Amino acid sequence: MKRILLCLLLLLLTTGCTAEYNLTIDDLENFTYEETGYIRTSNLEEISTIYDSEWPTVAYTDSKYDSEAPTKFPDEEYYEVESSKIGEIYQVKYHYTFLSNRFNDSVGVKTGFYDFKKTKNTEENTTTLDTGKFYYEKFPDLEKLTINLTVNNPVVSHNADEVNGNVYTWVLTPENFSTARLILTYQNNATTEDTDQTRFIIGTILFLGFMIFIIVASFLNKKKNSQK
Repeated sequence: MKRILLCLLLLLLTTGCTAEYNLTIDDLENFTYEETGYIRTSNLEEISTIYDSEWPTVAYTDSKYDSEAPTKFPDEEYYEVESSKIGEIYQVKYHYTFLSNRFNDSVGVKTGFYDFKKTKNTEENTTTLDTGKFYYEKFPDLEKLTINLTVNNPVVSHNADEVNGNVYTWVLTPENFSTARLILTYQNNATTEDTDQTRFIIGTILFLGFMIFIIVASFLNKKKNSQK
């Protein structure tokens, strides 16, 4: 399965095409990485071949995908794949929502960035995405790869080409394929310890405020009674 997927992708990308990769990172509430990719070409035959194939989400982490069996494994998860036509261009869209702690296994990333790593710094409470080098040699006729990361967490640092709100964009072309390396670090959600401490402080403030209110109300009531 892994060989089939790679061969199909390489076949498509050697005929001249563009690709777009979109990822929405939510490590604040839902703890998910929502991945959506587009491959576009004018070659109907090859885009149909890609669409008809099965796309396992973790093909690079499980030895069973070394098999070239064309059927799905019932206990594994697969990308949702759709095809469409826009003018003279044929398009395949693939989509999957990973749990945050499973995203290191994304075949959508590791097709071109074999060395991709997602690491957490517990001391600084941050997460860093580092693609490593782009293996552009595998895609000699790829014309353009656009990568858009929408990050709901506060971003600490990045090397994006463009930033629009919380969307970080890199544009890869043959001119910069050999030097392409994407790095982005974001702040994680508050730790349990931080959350408990915050709740304690808020609770203490509310309690003290309530006690002050009782004391003031009692003082004013006594003063009012003494004036009668």
